[in-house]
Amino acid sequence: MNDETHKTSRAAAIWAYLGSAQITTYGLAFLMVLTFWGTLYQVQNGLYLAKERFFDSWFFLAAGVVPFPGTQLVLAVLMLNLVVYLIRLLARKKLTFGLLVIHLGLLLMLGGGAITHLFARESQLTLAEGESGSASASYGDWEVAVWSREGDMLDVMAYNSNALKAGDVLRFEDAGLTLRVEEYYRNARAFQSTTPLTNAPLSSHNLSSLRSTKLAKEPGENIAGAVITIEQQDGAPARAILFGEDEVPTTFAHDGKDYTIALRRMRDPLPFVVTLQDFRKEMHPGTGIARHFSSRVTVSSDGVERDMVISMNKPLRDRGFTLYQASYREEPGSDAQWSTFAVMHNYGRMIPYIATGMVSFGLAWHFIVMMVRRARRSGGASA
Repeated sequence: MNDETHKTSRAAAIWAYLGSAQITTYGLAFLMVLTFWGTLYQVQNGLYLAKERFFDSWFFLAAGVVPFPGTQLVLAVLMLNLVVYLIRLLARKKLTFGLLVIHLGLLLMLGGGAITHLFARESQLTLAEGESGSASASYGDWEVAVWSREGDMLDVMAYNSNALKAGDVLRFEDAGLTLRVEEYYRNARAFQSTTPLTNAPLSSHNLSSLRSTKLAKEPGENIAGAVITIEQQDGAPARAILFGEDEVPTTFAHDGKDYTIALRRMRDPLPFVVTLQDFRKEMHPGTGIARHFSSRVTVSSDGVERDMVISMNKPLRDRGFTLYQASYREEPGSDAQWSTFAVMHNYGRMIPYIATGMVSFGLAWHFIVMMVRRARRSGGASA
């Protein structure tokens, strides 16, 4: 056997192994281990950290030293395994219509999972009764936002701050502003000085310093913080401390205008405006636990208003966005109520339904064809 023939046979063997049932078995076994392991890890460390370590990773270190495949890698291998198997069957012409539909449905299901993982966005919208909102706030993603008001309009400029680090420079060309990052923490604690400071940094709450702290189990519990220098085209630079928990953003004057700067959870614009008209809840008798809660809202878009109710089992779906009734908040000693909606923007929301339908149709078609063939063989044998 010459070298060329040997290389060809070796490539054929690798190709056959990639599409083999052995790879499928290994992949499913790894998924079972990761699911079980991740569930146990979640008990002590929370859903967010378990998801980040086991299910959103390609690799992670078991016991801190041993590389172990993450769910993303296992699913990618399974998808490659399915594609190779399908191509091999098509090349050998051993694939019936029913089996082809089944395999295409499985591929679509895996592809839909990849689209959801890469492009779906989760956020939340909290409204007080009578309040309107047209943008949701991310759970764990932050942005540095600068804005000014002209009449009834806000001119907002923002940078994604998830990957910020000391030394980075943010330029807001339209406003003639440059921000230099001195410190940035994904989760921080803020401190106030007990004595007056000379040349104190700008801060809405008179903060004097920030300190990094360990990431929390849930993304919503992490509060980002930053120390920045605001450089102006005309004027001396100014230092500012931005803390994500500040309810009142920091303001400063620049070029004859008043600007506001804040480190806030990233905004995701909605294609409609939601107004909370009324929030209602029902309690379990004799307890302080809510049995059912719902929100009566008005949804406005393109000059059309719709009144509807969003409840725990009845979400609002509109143009790729889904709003679920998630939680609520009440102010002690007051009638004030807030309703919080979980907002999901998922481009691949319908793909699992289509894929499941294809697999079901393919299975039904395959079994019917097999039954007809068996009936014909039985009829021929008896004749």
